[in-house]
Amino acid sequence: VADFHDLDSSIEPEDRTVANSNEMAFVRDAVNDATGEPKLQECIDAFVLSGAIKLFREQAGQGSYRHHTMLLHESVEQLAHGALATEVRALWANSGFAAPTGLARLRKLYAEDFLPVAEARAGAFVYPNEFEVLKPFIAKALAKITALKDPVIVVNGDKEMASEEIDFDKREVWRILIGGAKLSRGFTVEGLTISYYRRKTRQADTLMQMGRWFGFRPGYGDLLG
Repeated sequence: VADFHDLDSSIEPEDRTVANSNEMAFVRDAVNDATGEPKLQECIDAFVLSGAIKLFREQAGQGSYRHHTMLLHESVEQLAHGALATEVRALWANSGFAAPTGLARLRKLYAEDFLPVAEARAGAFVYPNEFEVLKPFIAKALAKITALKDPVIVVNGDKEMASEEIDFDKREVWRILIGGAKLSRGFTVEGLTISYYRRKTRQADTLMQMGRWFGFRPGYGDLLG
């Protein structure tokens, strides 16, 4: 919890920055305050950008990133997982990552979000100072995420919906995971970097269980969101 929140911080809210506030560096609202619309596209864009930065670091000899994952958790209801998976697949298909509009969206997110956090928290790990340097690695990240055609894996008890086995020991996983109770009971998501979490719970133990999703790894601590 302390890695993502400002517990007992002595810094006044108006003086907090991505350098001295974990919440400002890593926590984002899942919904746009102005429109009330979910920021699902932005989360998907962040997943692509963070994957590209991992590959940039890998080429520089700073780590090997076998897994790169994003987690979407809105409900424990299996029907909701199917609907969310359909929405994500449609958003992905229309993201236009190779088109001018998609690249402009990624460039803006990198400049306004990823770059300031990396400058403050990357430490010895390299990152591109300019978006143009990152573009070839975006293409490589997209290729890894879509290597099996479908960028999404549903992880739940429905055998038909969750038809694809997820085994981090057997193969590398660069995918978007959607699920509910099966994910929230101590399931460690290897390479977890971007989390889109909208399920409400008042149970502290439930939240602590969900914290086990993260298996922290060196090399991408500044990319989490």
